[in-house]
Amino acid sequence: MRRIHWSVKVLLIMLVVGGAYVGTEYSLSRHEKTGIYPNVKRILAGAPVVTAYGGHALNYVDTVQAEMDDLEKFVYGDGMYKDRLYKANRTPDKPPYIFLRKEGNTYYKYKYPSFALGV
Repeated sequence: MRRIHWSVKVLLIMLVVGGAYVGTEYSLSRHEKTGIYPNVKRILAGAPVVTAYGGHALNYVDTVQAEMDDLEKFVYGDGMYKDRLYKANRTPDKPPYIFLRKEGNTYYKYKYPSFALGV
């Protein structure tokens, strides 16, 4: 009986922590703020905080390889990296991804934090 009771407590704790995490991510996403997961991922990758569109911090996505011929200057960047940001050729002013050169042909890939469910 004690084992079942202990496992139920663990399950409840996991549900509460999971619910708090999902609620936090939802709230941050709803207000176009960077989430916990993208921030942790950015820190582990050693990527800097990048802002655009009037000071909005961008979500870090990944590190990718790209050729300079495939990219063009991104003009809506802010902060210290505003002159080093790129977007894919022939994409709109609010592109799906924004790139910051890490070294050589390696770029940090970012995206604008948007509300996932579109509500």
